[in-house]
Amino acid sequence: MSDFMTRLFKSIDNDFINYLNLKDKEITEETKTRYIDDLQFYKNRCIVPKHIIIEEYKDLFNSYALKDYHNNRKTSTARFAITNLLEFYFKIGRVSPKDYLDIRNELKKYQSKKTDVSDFLTKDDLTFILSSKFRYSTRRTEEERFLAPLILQLIYYTLFEQNHISQIKWRDIDLVNRKIRNIRSDEDNYCIKWIPLNEDVISLIESYKQFLIKKHNEIVQDDYFIYISQSPANNKSLNRIINLLNDTKDNYEKLSGRVNVQKMIRSRILHGLLDTDGRQLIDFYEIVGLSKETQIVTAIKEYFTIINSKKAYGI
Repeated sequence: MSDFMTRLFKSIDNDFINYLNLKDKEITEETKTRYIDDLQFYKNRCIVPKHIIIEEYKDLFNSYALKDYHNNRKTSTARFAITNLLEFYFKIGRVSPKDYLDIRNELKKYQSKKTDVSDFLTKDDLTFILSSKFRYSTRRTEEERFLAPLILQLIYYTLFEQNHISQIKWRDIDLVNRKIRNIRSDEDNYCIKWIPLNEDVISLIESYKQFLIKKHNEIVQDDYFIYISQSPANNKSLNRIINLLNDTKDNYEKLSGRVNVQKMIRSRILHGLLDTDGRQLIDFYEIVGLSKETQIVTAIKEYFTIINSKKAYGI
């Protein structure tokens, strides 16, 4: 190993963490740890064993090493660890503008190959989404601005997909006992019948209720819970509201990737498993059931990928 390569490998972790600490968007310690874990994998599995010669910083992004890395590293943060490292070296002048663009183009190959079903939001992403601090474009209506925080919180806490949200009626919500009927239980006997709601969701529901009463004077229990543009919510109208996180620059610049309902659900499950060492799995299965468990199975696979990686590198 050359002297330059030795110095680079010794400094890369600390330099990279210092860069992350200076970024505008606050990154959690868990995410930083996962980035460093990804870089350890890249160095120890894709660079050193392949005898790749590194004489300057751009050589760290060798095309063969990048291909090997993206083919074998399947964590949700893998691509972002490398792209952030490249941004770091470019911003401090260690990678030239021409080399930066060449490497970015190389990385785009793997971005397009990454399918959404295996993609996850980071914990920082979920914190931002739940904070309701996102911006609205001028074309968003008052109704959409009212509904967006409520719909996003419902997805996160109930793990409901579009078809579940569109079926909810006011009689399915018990504000006194702070719970909502689990729509999945109609078709899956393994699901719990009611899902507890926290204070944040209850407050948003009550505010939405007052909003509707001002417009229509009353709430009928058999009415659908969410109306969008004077029609019961459906997949298309719900997706349009959620897409505010993707179509406004101030929002998508704060996120690691595009947001959709299924990605939110599997990310919620993944981080719940990581936070509890897997103990929350039964709680998730009680909500989701066994009939349609695609998102929970995808999250479990990602969880074991992360855990096994940590064990391999003693992290």
